[in-house]
Formats: sequence, structure tokens, C-alpha cells
Amino acid sequence: MEQKKDKIVLHACCGICSGYPVSFLKDAGYQVIVYFYNPNIYPAEEYKKRLEAEKTYELLDALDNTEMIKNISLAKSILEKDNHILSLVKEYKNTKDSNRLLAIKKELYQKKYYEIYMKSYNELSLLVLKINKKYESYTHTKEHLCS
Repeated sequence: MEQKKDKIVLHACCGICSGYPVSFLKDAGYQVIVYFYNPNIYPAEEYKKRLEAEKTYELLDALDNTEMIKNISLAKSILEKDNHILSLVKEYKNTKDSNRLLAIKKELYQKKYYEIYMKSYNELSLLVLKINKKYESYTHTKEHLCS
């Protein structure tokens, strides 16, 4: 949808609270500016967690417009209509024979959109791991928002 010229400022105390309103307003065509502020959040660790949650939503929103996500979406929509690919994936999940698994994987990777999907999916997985590591360094916790 084309962005309206109108901007709207949305006050938020955390990403969890602002996620749906931001999405709704953007779908309506507004350019949304999130204003994060709440001095009543206590303790400081809780404030940090809420701020990081807001940043995570901003990152996820920005990711929606990347080539990586567009590639995943396009490839997935094409692959979901290919019965041969679907049967190979199903067989791969149910096969224990390592030679057959290798043969299936080789056949799958000969399909252009499967290769694009897997390359983009792996790229996204690595990005999520980096985000989780960074989040852990900020919060000193192993609880991740992006897992």
C-alpha cells in the first residue's frame, strides 16, 4: 500500500503493546513514528527489556521489506504448489536411509526455487542467531525475543 503523507506518532511503553497498532496504522497507509517513553517502568532491567522488545519489532518490520523475506515468500508460494517437491519433502522427513536422503536432497536442490528458499531461509536463521546473541549481551539473559 502506498504510504500516506500523513505521519502519526504512537506512544508506546514496549514492543508488545505497540506491535498491533503499528501494523494496523501502516496497513491503513500512515507513516508511523513510535515514541517510546515511560519513566514508571521499574526496575531498570524491565525498562531495558521493553525497549529491546520495541527495537525488535522495528527490526522485524524492516525485515519484511528485504530481498531475503521477499525471496522466501515467493519461493514458498511456488513450492507449495509443486506436488513433486511436496512429496520429496515428505519422503525426506520419513526416510532413515542416508543414501536416499542424499539423493532426495540433490534432487530438491536442482529446483531453482527450492535453492532460493533454502539459501534465504539459512540467511534468516543466521540473522536470528546474531540477534539472539546481541539480545543476550544487552539483557544478560538467555530468554530471546526472536527465537
